[in-house]
Amino acid sequence: MKLSILAIAALLLAAPLDKSIPMGGGGDELIVPGASLVKFEGVDEDLVAHFDGRFLLKGQFHYACLYECTGSGDEAVLSVTPDPVIAGRLPRLKSRNPVRVDRILIYGGEAFALANIPAAKRAAVISGTLAEVTGRAEFMVDAYAASLECDGSLYTARFVGTARPETLPKPVAGQFGCGG
Repeated sequence: MKLSILAIAALLLAAPLDKSIPMGGGGDELIVPGASLVKFEGVDEDLVAHFDGRFLLKGQFHYACLYECTGSGDEAVLSVTPDPVIAGRLPRLKSRNPVRVDRILIYGGEAFALANIPAAKRAAVISGTLAEVTGRAEFMVDAYAASLECDGSLYTARFVGTARPETLPKPVAGQFGCGG
């Protein structure tokens, strides 16, 4: 019994601890999980926290106009509500997102939209006849950032490319095991 308690205590002590970083005059803190998917680089003069590293972002995508659609196409943006496991491993602002990141605005998401959303649906969003297009997303991002926006938080990342499953070579007929 004592051995199992000591083993559990050792595992808990070995787990990386979250880091807390002050975010300027507003009194908010940036929480960087011990098992973060990205590495903290620093906070700039505009109180934007920047992170280094690429990661596979999985979750529910939202393609919609940020404010009001005027038909020019510049208003439509891509954002992702990350799956809980991914969201829990991303840095967040403590007072605004105490548990996990809720949504990430994706820069450069046009390439994803062009490849994954039918032209008619993109046009309907841009014209204002369709509020948004949603679906499952799985793609690589980098340049993760966290900042304070008015009374909320803003999380951003840059679209790098779609995630493709690794293609394994097909076995040659008659080849099994070692040297066979």
